[in-house]
Amino acid sequence: MKPIRSPFQKLTKFFTLLGENKGTINSLLYYVKIRRKAETFEDYVNSESIRKKLYKLAEKNVKINWDEMTFLDENEKKILKKFFLSKEKEREEYIHKTKTDETIKKKIDSQKETIKNNNQIVEILISCALTHYEPDTLSEELENLFKEENISLEPKILADFIIKFKNLIQDTSNERVKHLQKALDKLKKEYISKERLFNMIKDSIVTVVPPKANINIKKEGKDKETPILLISDCHIGEEVNLPFSKYNIEIAEKMANFIAETAIKLIKQRLNSSYYDEIFIFFLGDIISGTIHEELVKYSIEATKQVIKSAYILAGLVNTISSMGNIKAFCVVGNHGRLKKEVSYKSKWDNWDYLVYNFMKEILRNNKRVEMHIPESPFAVVNVSGFNFLLHHGDNIRSYLGIPYYGLNRADNSYVVSFLKAEEIIINYIVRGHFHSATILQAPFGETIINGSWKGADEYVFENFKTYSEPQQWMLWVHEKRGLVWRTPIKLVEFIR
Repeated sequence: MKPIRSPFQKLTKFFTLLGENKGTINSLLYYVKIRRKAETFEDYVNSESIRKKLYKLAEKNVKINWDEMTFLDENEKKILKKFFLSKEKEREEYIHKTKTDETIKKKIDSQKETIKNNNQIVEILISCALTHYEPDTLSEELENLFKEENISLEPKILADFIIKFKNLIQDTSNERVKHLQKALDKLKKEYISKERLFNMIKDSIVTVVPPKANINIKKEGKDKETPILLISDCHIGEEVNLPFSKYNIEIAEKMANFIAETAIKLIKQRLNSSYYDEIFIFFLGDIISGTIHEELVKYSIEATKQVIKSAYILAGLVNTISSMGNIKAFCVVGNHGRLKKEVSYKSKWDNWDYLVYNFMKEILRNNKRVEMHIPESPFAVVNVSGFNFLLHHGDNIRSYLGIPYYGLNRADNSYVVSFLKAEEIIINYIVRGHFHSATILQAPFGETIINGSWKGADEYVFENFKTYSEPQQWMLWVHEKRGLVWRTPIKLVEFIR
């Protein structure tokens, strides 16, 4: 076995030994490596994403046997240990923030008797935030303070407060004051935008009732085969009206029910000769129609309604399948969910799909058999029965007519080589959506699986490319030794006729 040398490998092993999912950790670390340009061990640990992960583990009082962590040197152990110090010593990174939060809490508590309404509390919070927090974190910290005090304001009221406190800052020659003014302007715009959206949907969140377990799995004498369902390119909210192809929200709801019922039937059939411990669902993006194409905006329902409808439709699908056992859902975003027409490679998850997934997680929060993994990354690496799957929507590969075989082959080989060289992660399978044509391609590393769509043909594709692919989604089974052994399409063509 090769010695573990790179910070990426060391942190991967550290987190997995503490019970974290290896695929999720790999995606997180790769994001830190690319976005934050992390090179050294300290670079990785000092990134915000990794710090949050370490603090969460510390809060759970995870027991660590540092003597067994032989792959870490003494300095690396020292760097990690500070996150797990006892409460008596206090964690170094929390000292300043803890004192600041305590100061604000004391100020509020001391005035509780004289405070008559939320507006007065907000006034104190904004005043304290301006005094104690740095401009770069002002927006985030103030929002956290509001949550802790259970305060929800109308956008106009909050804007009035912000303007009031901004006007109190007169000394514009002071550099810190200039930063605070910019932070307040940003806070005002961000909070009003978020609040408008939140107010539209907060009352709509109704959690689903988990179904009763409907399975008795016998393992004796059977091989382990783990089922995977691929969901992508639903384009919920779009309306298609061709003589041979129709699609709308009502049809999407029927399709979701059919996919869930068919998946359950297929899983039960395979139980005659195999068993599984959990079910995987890969959401590969383009969940909603979106707002980047003017014509689609014109002939689709509003984006916020697309988000709400999609979240409930897909959460229902996941909830139904959970009657068959524990589910791990991994989610990546597509291109139709972009908030702007321009392609952005940074913060790609600033996307309607990302919002859909998070609302699904909220809707499913009472279903303890479901885990939702929503990485802030354009891709995810998921280990299923010892085989690594790379999840990516596929919109970075240009296509003109049908599936770009050469582009896919070149991109996939590059991904595989990059992961292998950088972090010694062997990619066995790559799964994508985007191309609306269910296809499986053989490759030197394994296979590339391209998922189909829900809507089939639309007016744009048929008029411009004179082509048509039937709507379908893939169901896969992974053998614990042989990898992918069963590939079954769930055909949806009957719903669009």
